[in-house]
Amino acid sequence: MKKQIKLMAEYGGEAVWWMGHRVGPTDLQDIPISDELRYDIKRWARSYADTLDDNDPAASDFDNDETRVIFDSEGSILWKHLQEELGSEWEVHYYSERQQELLLPASVIDRSARKQKAIRYFVNFLIIGGGGIGLCLLGATLVRPVNDLGTIYWLRFVLGSVSILLGSLGILIAIPLPAIVVRTLCASHNISADH
Repeated sequence: MKKQIKLMAEYGGEAVWWMGHRVGPTDLQDIPISDELRYDIKRWARSYADTLDDNDPAASDFDNDETRVIFDSEGSILWKHLQEELGSEWEVHYYSERQQELLLPASVIDRSARKQKAIRYFVNFLIIGGGGIGLCLLGATLVRPVNDLGTIYWLRFVLGSVSILLGSLGILIAIPLPAIVVRTLCASHNISADH
């Protein structure tokens, strides 16, 4: 299981917090990052702590929106560097001051998108495959022999044959969809689908 942390500045000077099973601030010395990145994170956290109004903590804020945007942009850059240095064993989130929300790492967003894609494939499989079977059954009903070989018979025969062809095509299109669903779900969890 990946270790989860979030980059979020607080007035106490902390900037990196545990998530998941562990909670609370983490000492930057406890995470395997370069001294340069450690220094940049501390400097960034200090710039946030400097916005604290000791006389009225509730009124603490950035001087203006431009300062907030600059702070948030620096945080976003640090977030990317932190994820790069920690690698795939870590999941790094970021609390955006500008957006006032916790942002998910790209890997989490990518997994979610893959799951949604798999669900769409599965629904398409049900619709196309089910429609194909339905058209085949309709076609078989229309094509069945009748005693009268008049115009109605030939119309039923043509409609039935077309229904069977379209239904068969639908089934052929739907056949690979379950395999695509499995591969998509496996990819979202970094599992090989060949096993």
